[in-house]
Parts: sequence; structure tokens; C-alpha cells
Amino acid sequence: MSKRAGRKWVKGVEPSTPFAEAARAVLAPRLEAVAELLPLACGHANDDVEHVHRLRVATRRAGAALAAFGAGIRRSEAEKARRRLRRIRRAAGKARECDVMADAFRARLATAEGAERAAFEHLLTQLIHRRAEAQAELEAIGRRYRPAKLARRNGRLLDAIRARGPKGARTFAGAARLAIPRVQRKLSLAAANDLSDLTHLHELRILGKRLRYELEIFAPCLEAGLRDDIYARVEAMQERLGSINDRYDMTLTLDSELAELGSAEGEAAAGLRALLAVERAELERERAAFVAWWHSADAGSLFTDIDTAIGADPVEPVRSEESEALGPQLDAALADAGSRLLTLEEGATNGRAHDAANGSGRASDVPPGGPARATGSAGGRGKGGRS
Repeated sequence: MSKRAGRKWVKGVEPSTPFAEAARAVLAPRLEAVAELLPLACGHANDDVEHVHRLRVATRRAGAALAAFGAGIRRSEAEKARRRLRRIRRAAGKARECDVMADAFRARLATAEGAERAAFEHLLTQLIHRRAEAQAELEAIGRRYRPAKLARRNGRLLDAIRARGPKGARTFAGAARLAIPRVQRKLSLAAANDLSDLTHLHELRILGKRLRYELEIFAPCLEAGLRDDIYARVEAMQERLGSINDRYDMTLTLDSELAELGSAEGEAAAGLRALLAVERAELERERAAFVAWWHSADAGSLFTDIDTAIGADPVEPVRSEESEALGPQLDAALADAGSRLLTLEEGATNGRAHDAANGSGRASDVPPGGPARATGSAGGRGKGGRS
């Protein structure tokens, strides 16, 4: 894969770069990465399973770029691209999930004994069949989107970028001030749901990924030191949620295998039941720890720091009902985070009043200051990190 296509941080654009120019500079290499990785994931997954992982990450990065600049792209082409990326991402996701789980099973099989060993041997046997089915689905997607066809469609998408961006986003920095707070609000609203429901945590995880990828896109609008600090904290949040997701996937797999075995006895069945009890307990422990962190001052200041970095109005994390049961310490932490947010709001209001008095308003799209791991579950995410 070309160095340009595999790049994480956006380069070659400034906060003042016009919207259309910035959109092309961001989208082109991300679309190129998907086009280059799809044939590798389809034809060479046995040589290196990381091809599938990289493809999945590439589709997420391209999807985040499309969301960030979609308002300035002809709707019909943007929607076609969204569907195309979603199909590729889902196919790669099924294969990737099998690879992650297989790594976890093999690592634990190495030290397992008795019923536990029989359980992991059974799980690995079943997983081989699931992985083969997932690879067949991915290869079907590869045949549907052959390189030349994908290149033509990506070209049409780039041609559909309008000369001027939407109101409030005429420049790269303006786009950042629209896109990032939008993801933060969705993330905050998702966190206001009942976080004992793991489907809500999954939604939170997906939105956290989107925030992370948009921070990569708009990195030139952030001061380097602040960018690295914010990104590391978002990444740590993703590690927490990724570990919970791995645990949840494991419990679903174990439930499914036990349902298949029915009332069967033997070492494998006994091992699966014991393993399921352990995984459920660990899942609940990790879930509770994440909820406590989400309602801490650290999480509250994360949003504040992002807003400050891009020059946007503050987005305050929403408090879910579950925080009521977390005790006075969390209440104090929330009050502390809230006071910092209020201070920022007052500062922003005073700044706008000063600008208005001097006739300057907020015409400039350049933000103040100029351009600018937590432990996972047993299996981890391989050498490529979380996807």
C-alpha cells in the first residue's frame, strides 16, 4: 500500500485551506487506501490477517471523512459512497471479529487444562468454519468492487465536491468546528442511555471511533501537544470500550455454542459453562468501571479540551440515570467538570461580546493559536491495534 494512502494524520492542508481543496486532500488518500487494501484482504488474508484489519480501519477512516465533508458533496454521490463503504466495512468486520476471537482462544488454550482446554478446542474448531464463511463474503464484495470500478466511483465522488462548502464551513477549520461538535453531541446523547444495556455501549463505541478518526482528519487545526494529549485520551476511551465489546462478543459466542450443545455433558460443555460465568462477571466489572470513568472529571474535561482546541462552543457530556447510584464522589467530580465548562462558556460569551464591540465577529475560520492505553481483553486486537 502506498505511504500516502496509509497515512493516519492529514497533512498538506492548513486551517485556512478552502473547503473543497481540503475535502479532496482528506478524502482522496482515504478512498485510495480502501481501494488498495480490498484486493489484499480478499486474496492474501492467509498470508497476513492484518490486511483485513487494515481494510476495516481504512473504511472507517474514509467513512469519517465522508461524514465530515458530506454536506459539501452532491447528495446522490455521497450516499452511494456511504453504502459502498458500509458494505465493505461489514464484510471485513465479520472476518476481523473471527481473527480477534481466534487470537484470544489460542492465547488462552496455551495454558488451559481439563474442561477449559476442551472448551477452547471446541470453540476454535467452530471458529474455523465461521472464518471461512466470512472470507467468502468478503471475496464476493471484492468481486463486486474490482479496483478499476472502485477507482471510477471514487473519482466521481471527488468530482461531486462543491466549489464552496456549506455555510459556516468555507474553510478546513470551519468544517472542523461543525463536524467534531456534531459527533460529540451524538456521543453525549448515546451515553445518556441506560449503559447497563450493552447495545448502548456498542453505539457509544462506534461514535467514539468516529470522534477519533475526525480528530485525525482535523489534526492541522490543533496545536500539536494538545492534539496528542486529546487523541491519547480518546484512544484510551476506545480501548476500554473495545475490551467490553470483546467480552460481550465472547459471551454471545459461548451462549450460542451452549445452545447448540443443548443438554449435552462432557468436558467441552462443562468448560463452556464455567467460561461463560467468568466472562459475564468480567464484562460487568469492565462495564461498571467505564460508567464510573464516563461520569468523572477526566471525561468531562476531555470534551472541554476538544472544544477549546477547535474554537467551538462547549458540548457538555450528558449524565445518565445510572450515575445517581455512583455516590457522592462522582457528584463532586461532575460538579467540578461542570464548573470548568461554565467558565469556558462565560469566556466564549465575553470573547464574542468583545468581537462584536470591535466589529470583528467570528468571521475567521482559523482557531485561536493557529494551526495546529488502557489494557484490553484477553485477546487484544493484534499488532494493528483496535479497528
